[in-house]
Formats: sequence, structure tokens, C-alpha cells
Amino acid sequence: MALQPAFRFYQNPALLIAAAIGISLMVFLYRARKDPIRYAVSAGLWAFVTILAMSYAREVLRMNYVGRFAYSIFDYKVNLDLGSTALFLGTFIMGMIIIGYQVYIAYASGRTAGTYDAPAVVDRWGKVSLTLLLVWIASVAGLGIVITVKNYL
Repeated sequence: MALQPAFRFYQNPALLIAAAIGISLMVFLYRARKDPIRYAVSAGLWAFVTILAMSYAREVLRMNYVGRFAYSIFDYKVNLDLGSTALFLGTFIMGMIIIGYQVYIAYASGRTAGTYDAPAVVDRWGKVSLTLLLVWIASVAGLGIVITVKNYL
């Protein structure tokens, strides 16, 4: 609403649809609070759709706002960087292992009355998850230090 009136972005269908989806997500979440387990998956999917709609509306705004300077999303230069891709994929896989462990522990402990004692396999999974996290922190911090030193020498 703080944009220049000449853009009339508040009349743009992309913004109106994204706003409607966002508002409907809030209404859905308000109603889903009565039984959150039942609506967990659909809430996640609806949140994903909302983020996509908001991203699309933001890009439409960007194209309208800087279009007079010959801006186009299709003119973005793409640089292949395998190191960054490998770091992302490694982080993603490691994150799924760690989050999977946490979700399993939460699920299994919720189904157990009293204290939950994890089986040996799950205990090893937890140790591997912790080791992966520590290795990731050391790798990313080390990579940052190496790049910083390299750039300043």
C-alpha cells in the first residue's frame, strides 16, 4: 500500500490472489488449532502454496517497478557453481537425517507411557545425527574462514 499510486499494485490480480491465499491460510490455521494433528499435512501444503503465491506476487511487483529499466527475470545471468550445489545438497541430506531423527523420537516418545528408551539403532541414529551436525558446523565455519583469508591476502 506504500507503493507509488501510479503502479496500482493493489489492483493487480497477482497481489489480490496472493493476499486471498494468505488470508485463507490464516483462517485455515485458526480452525485447525482444534485438531492440529489432523490438519498438519494439509497446513504444510497450504503454507507452501501461500509462499509460492507470495513469491510470484513479489516478482510481478519487481517487474512492474523496474520494468522501465528493461528488467526481466529471463535476463538473469546463470553461473554454474558446483561447490555451492554440493554444499546445498549435502546440507539438505544431512538436515533430513537430523530432522528425521528428531521427528522419530518425538513420535515414538509420544506413543510411550512413561520414559522412552530408544532402541540401539535409534541411539546410533542420534549419535550419527549429532556427529553430522558438528561436522557440518566445522565445515561451514572452516570454509568461511578459508574464503575470508583468501579474499584478504
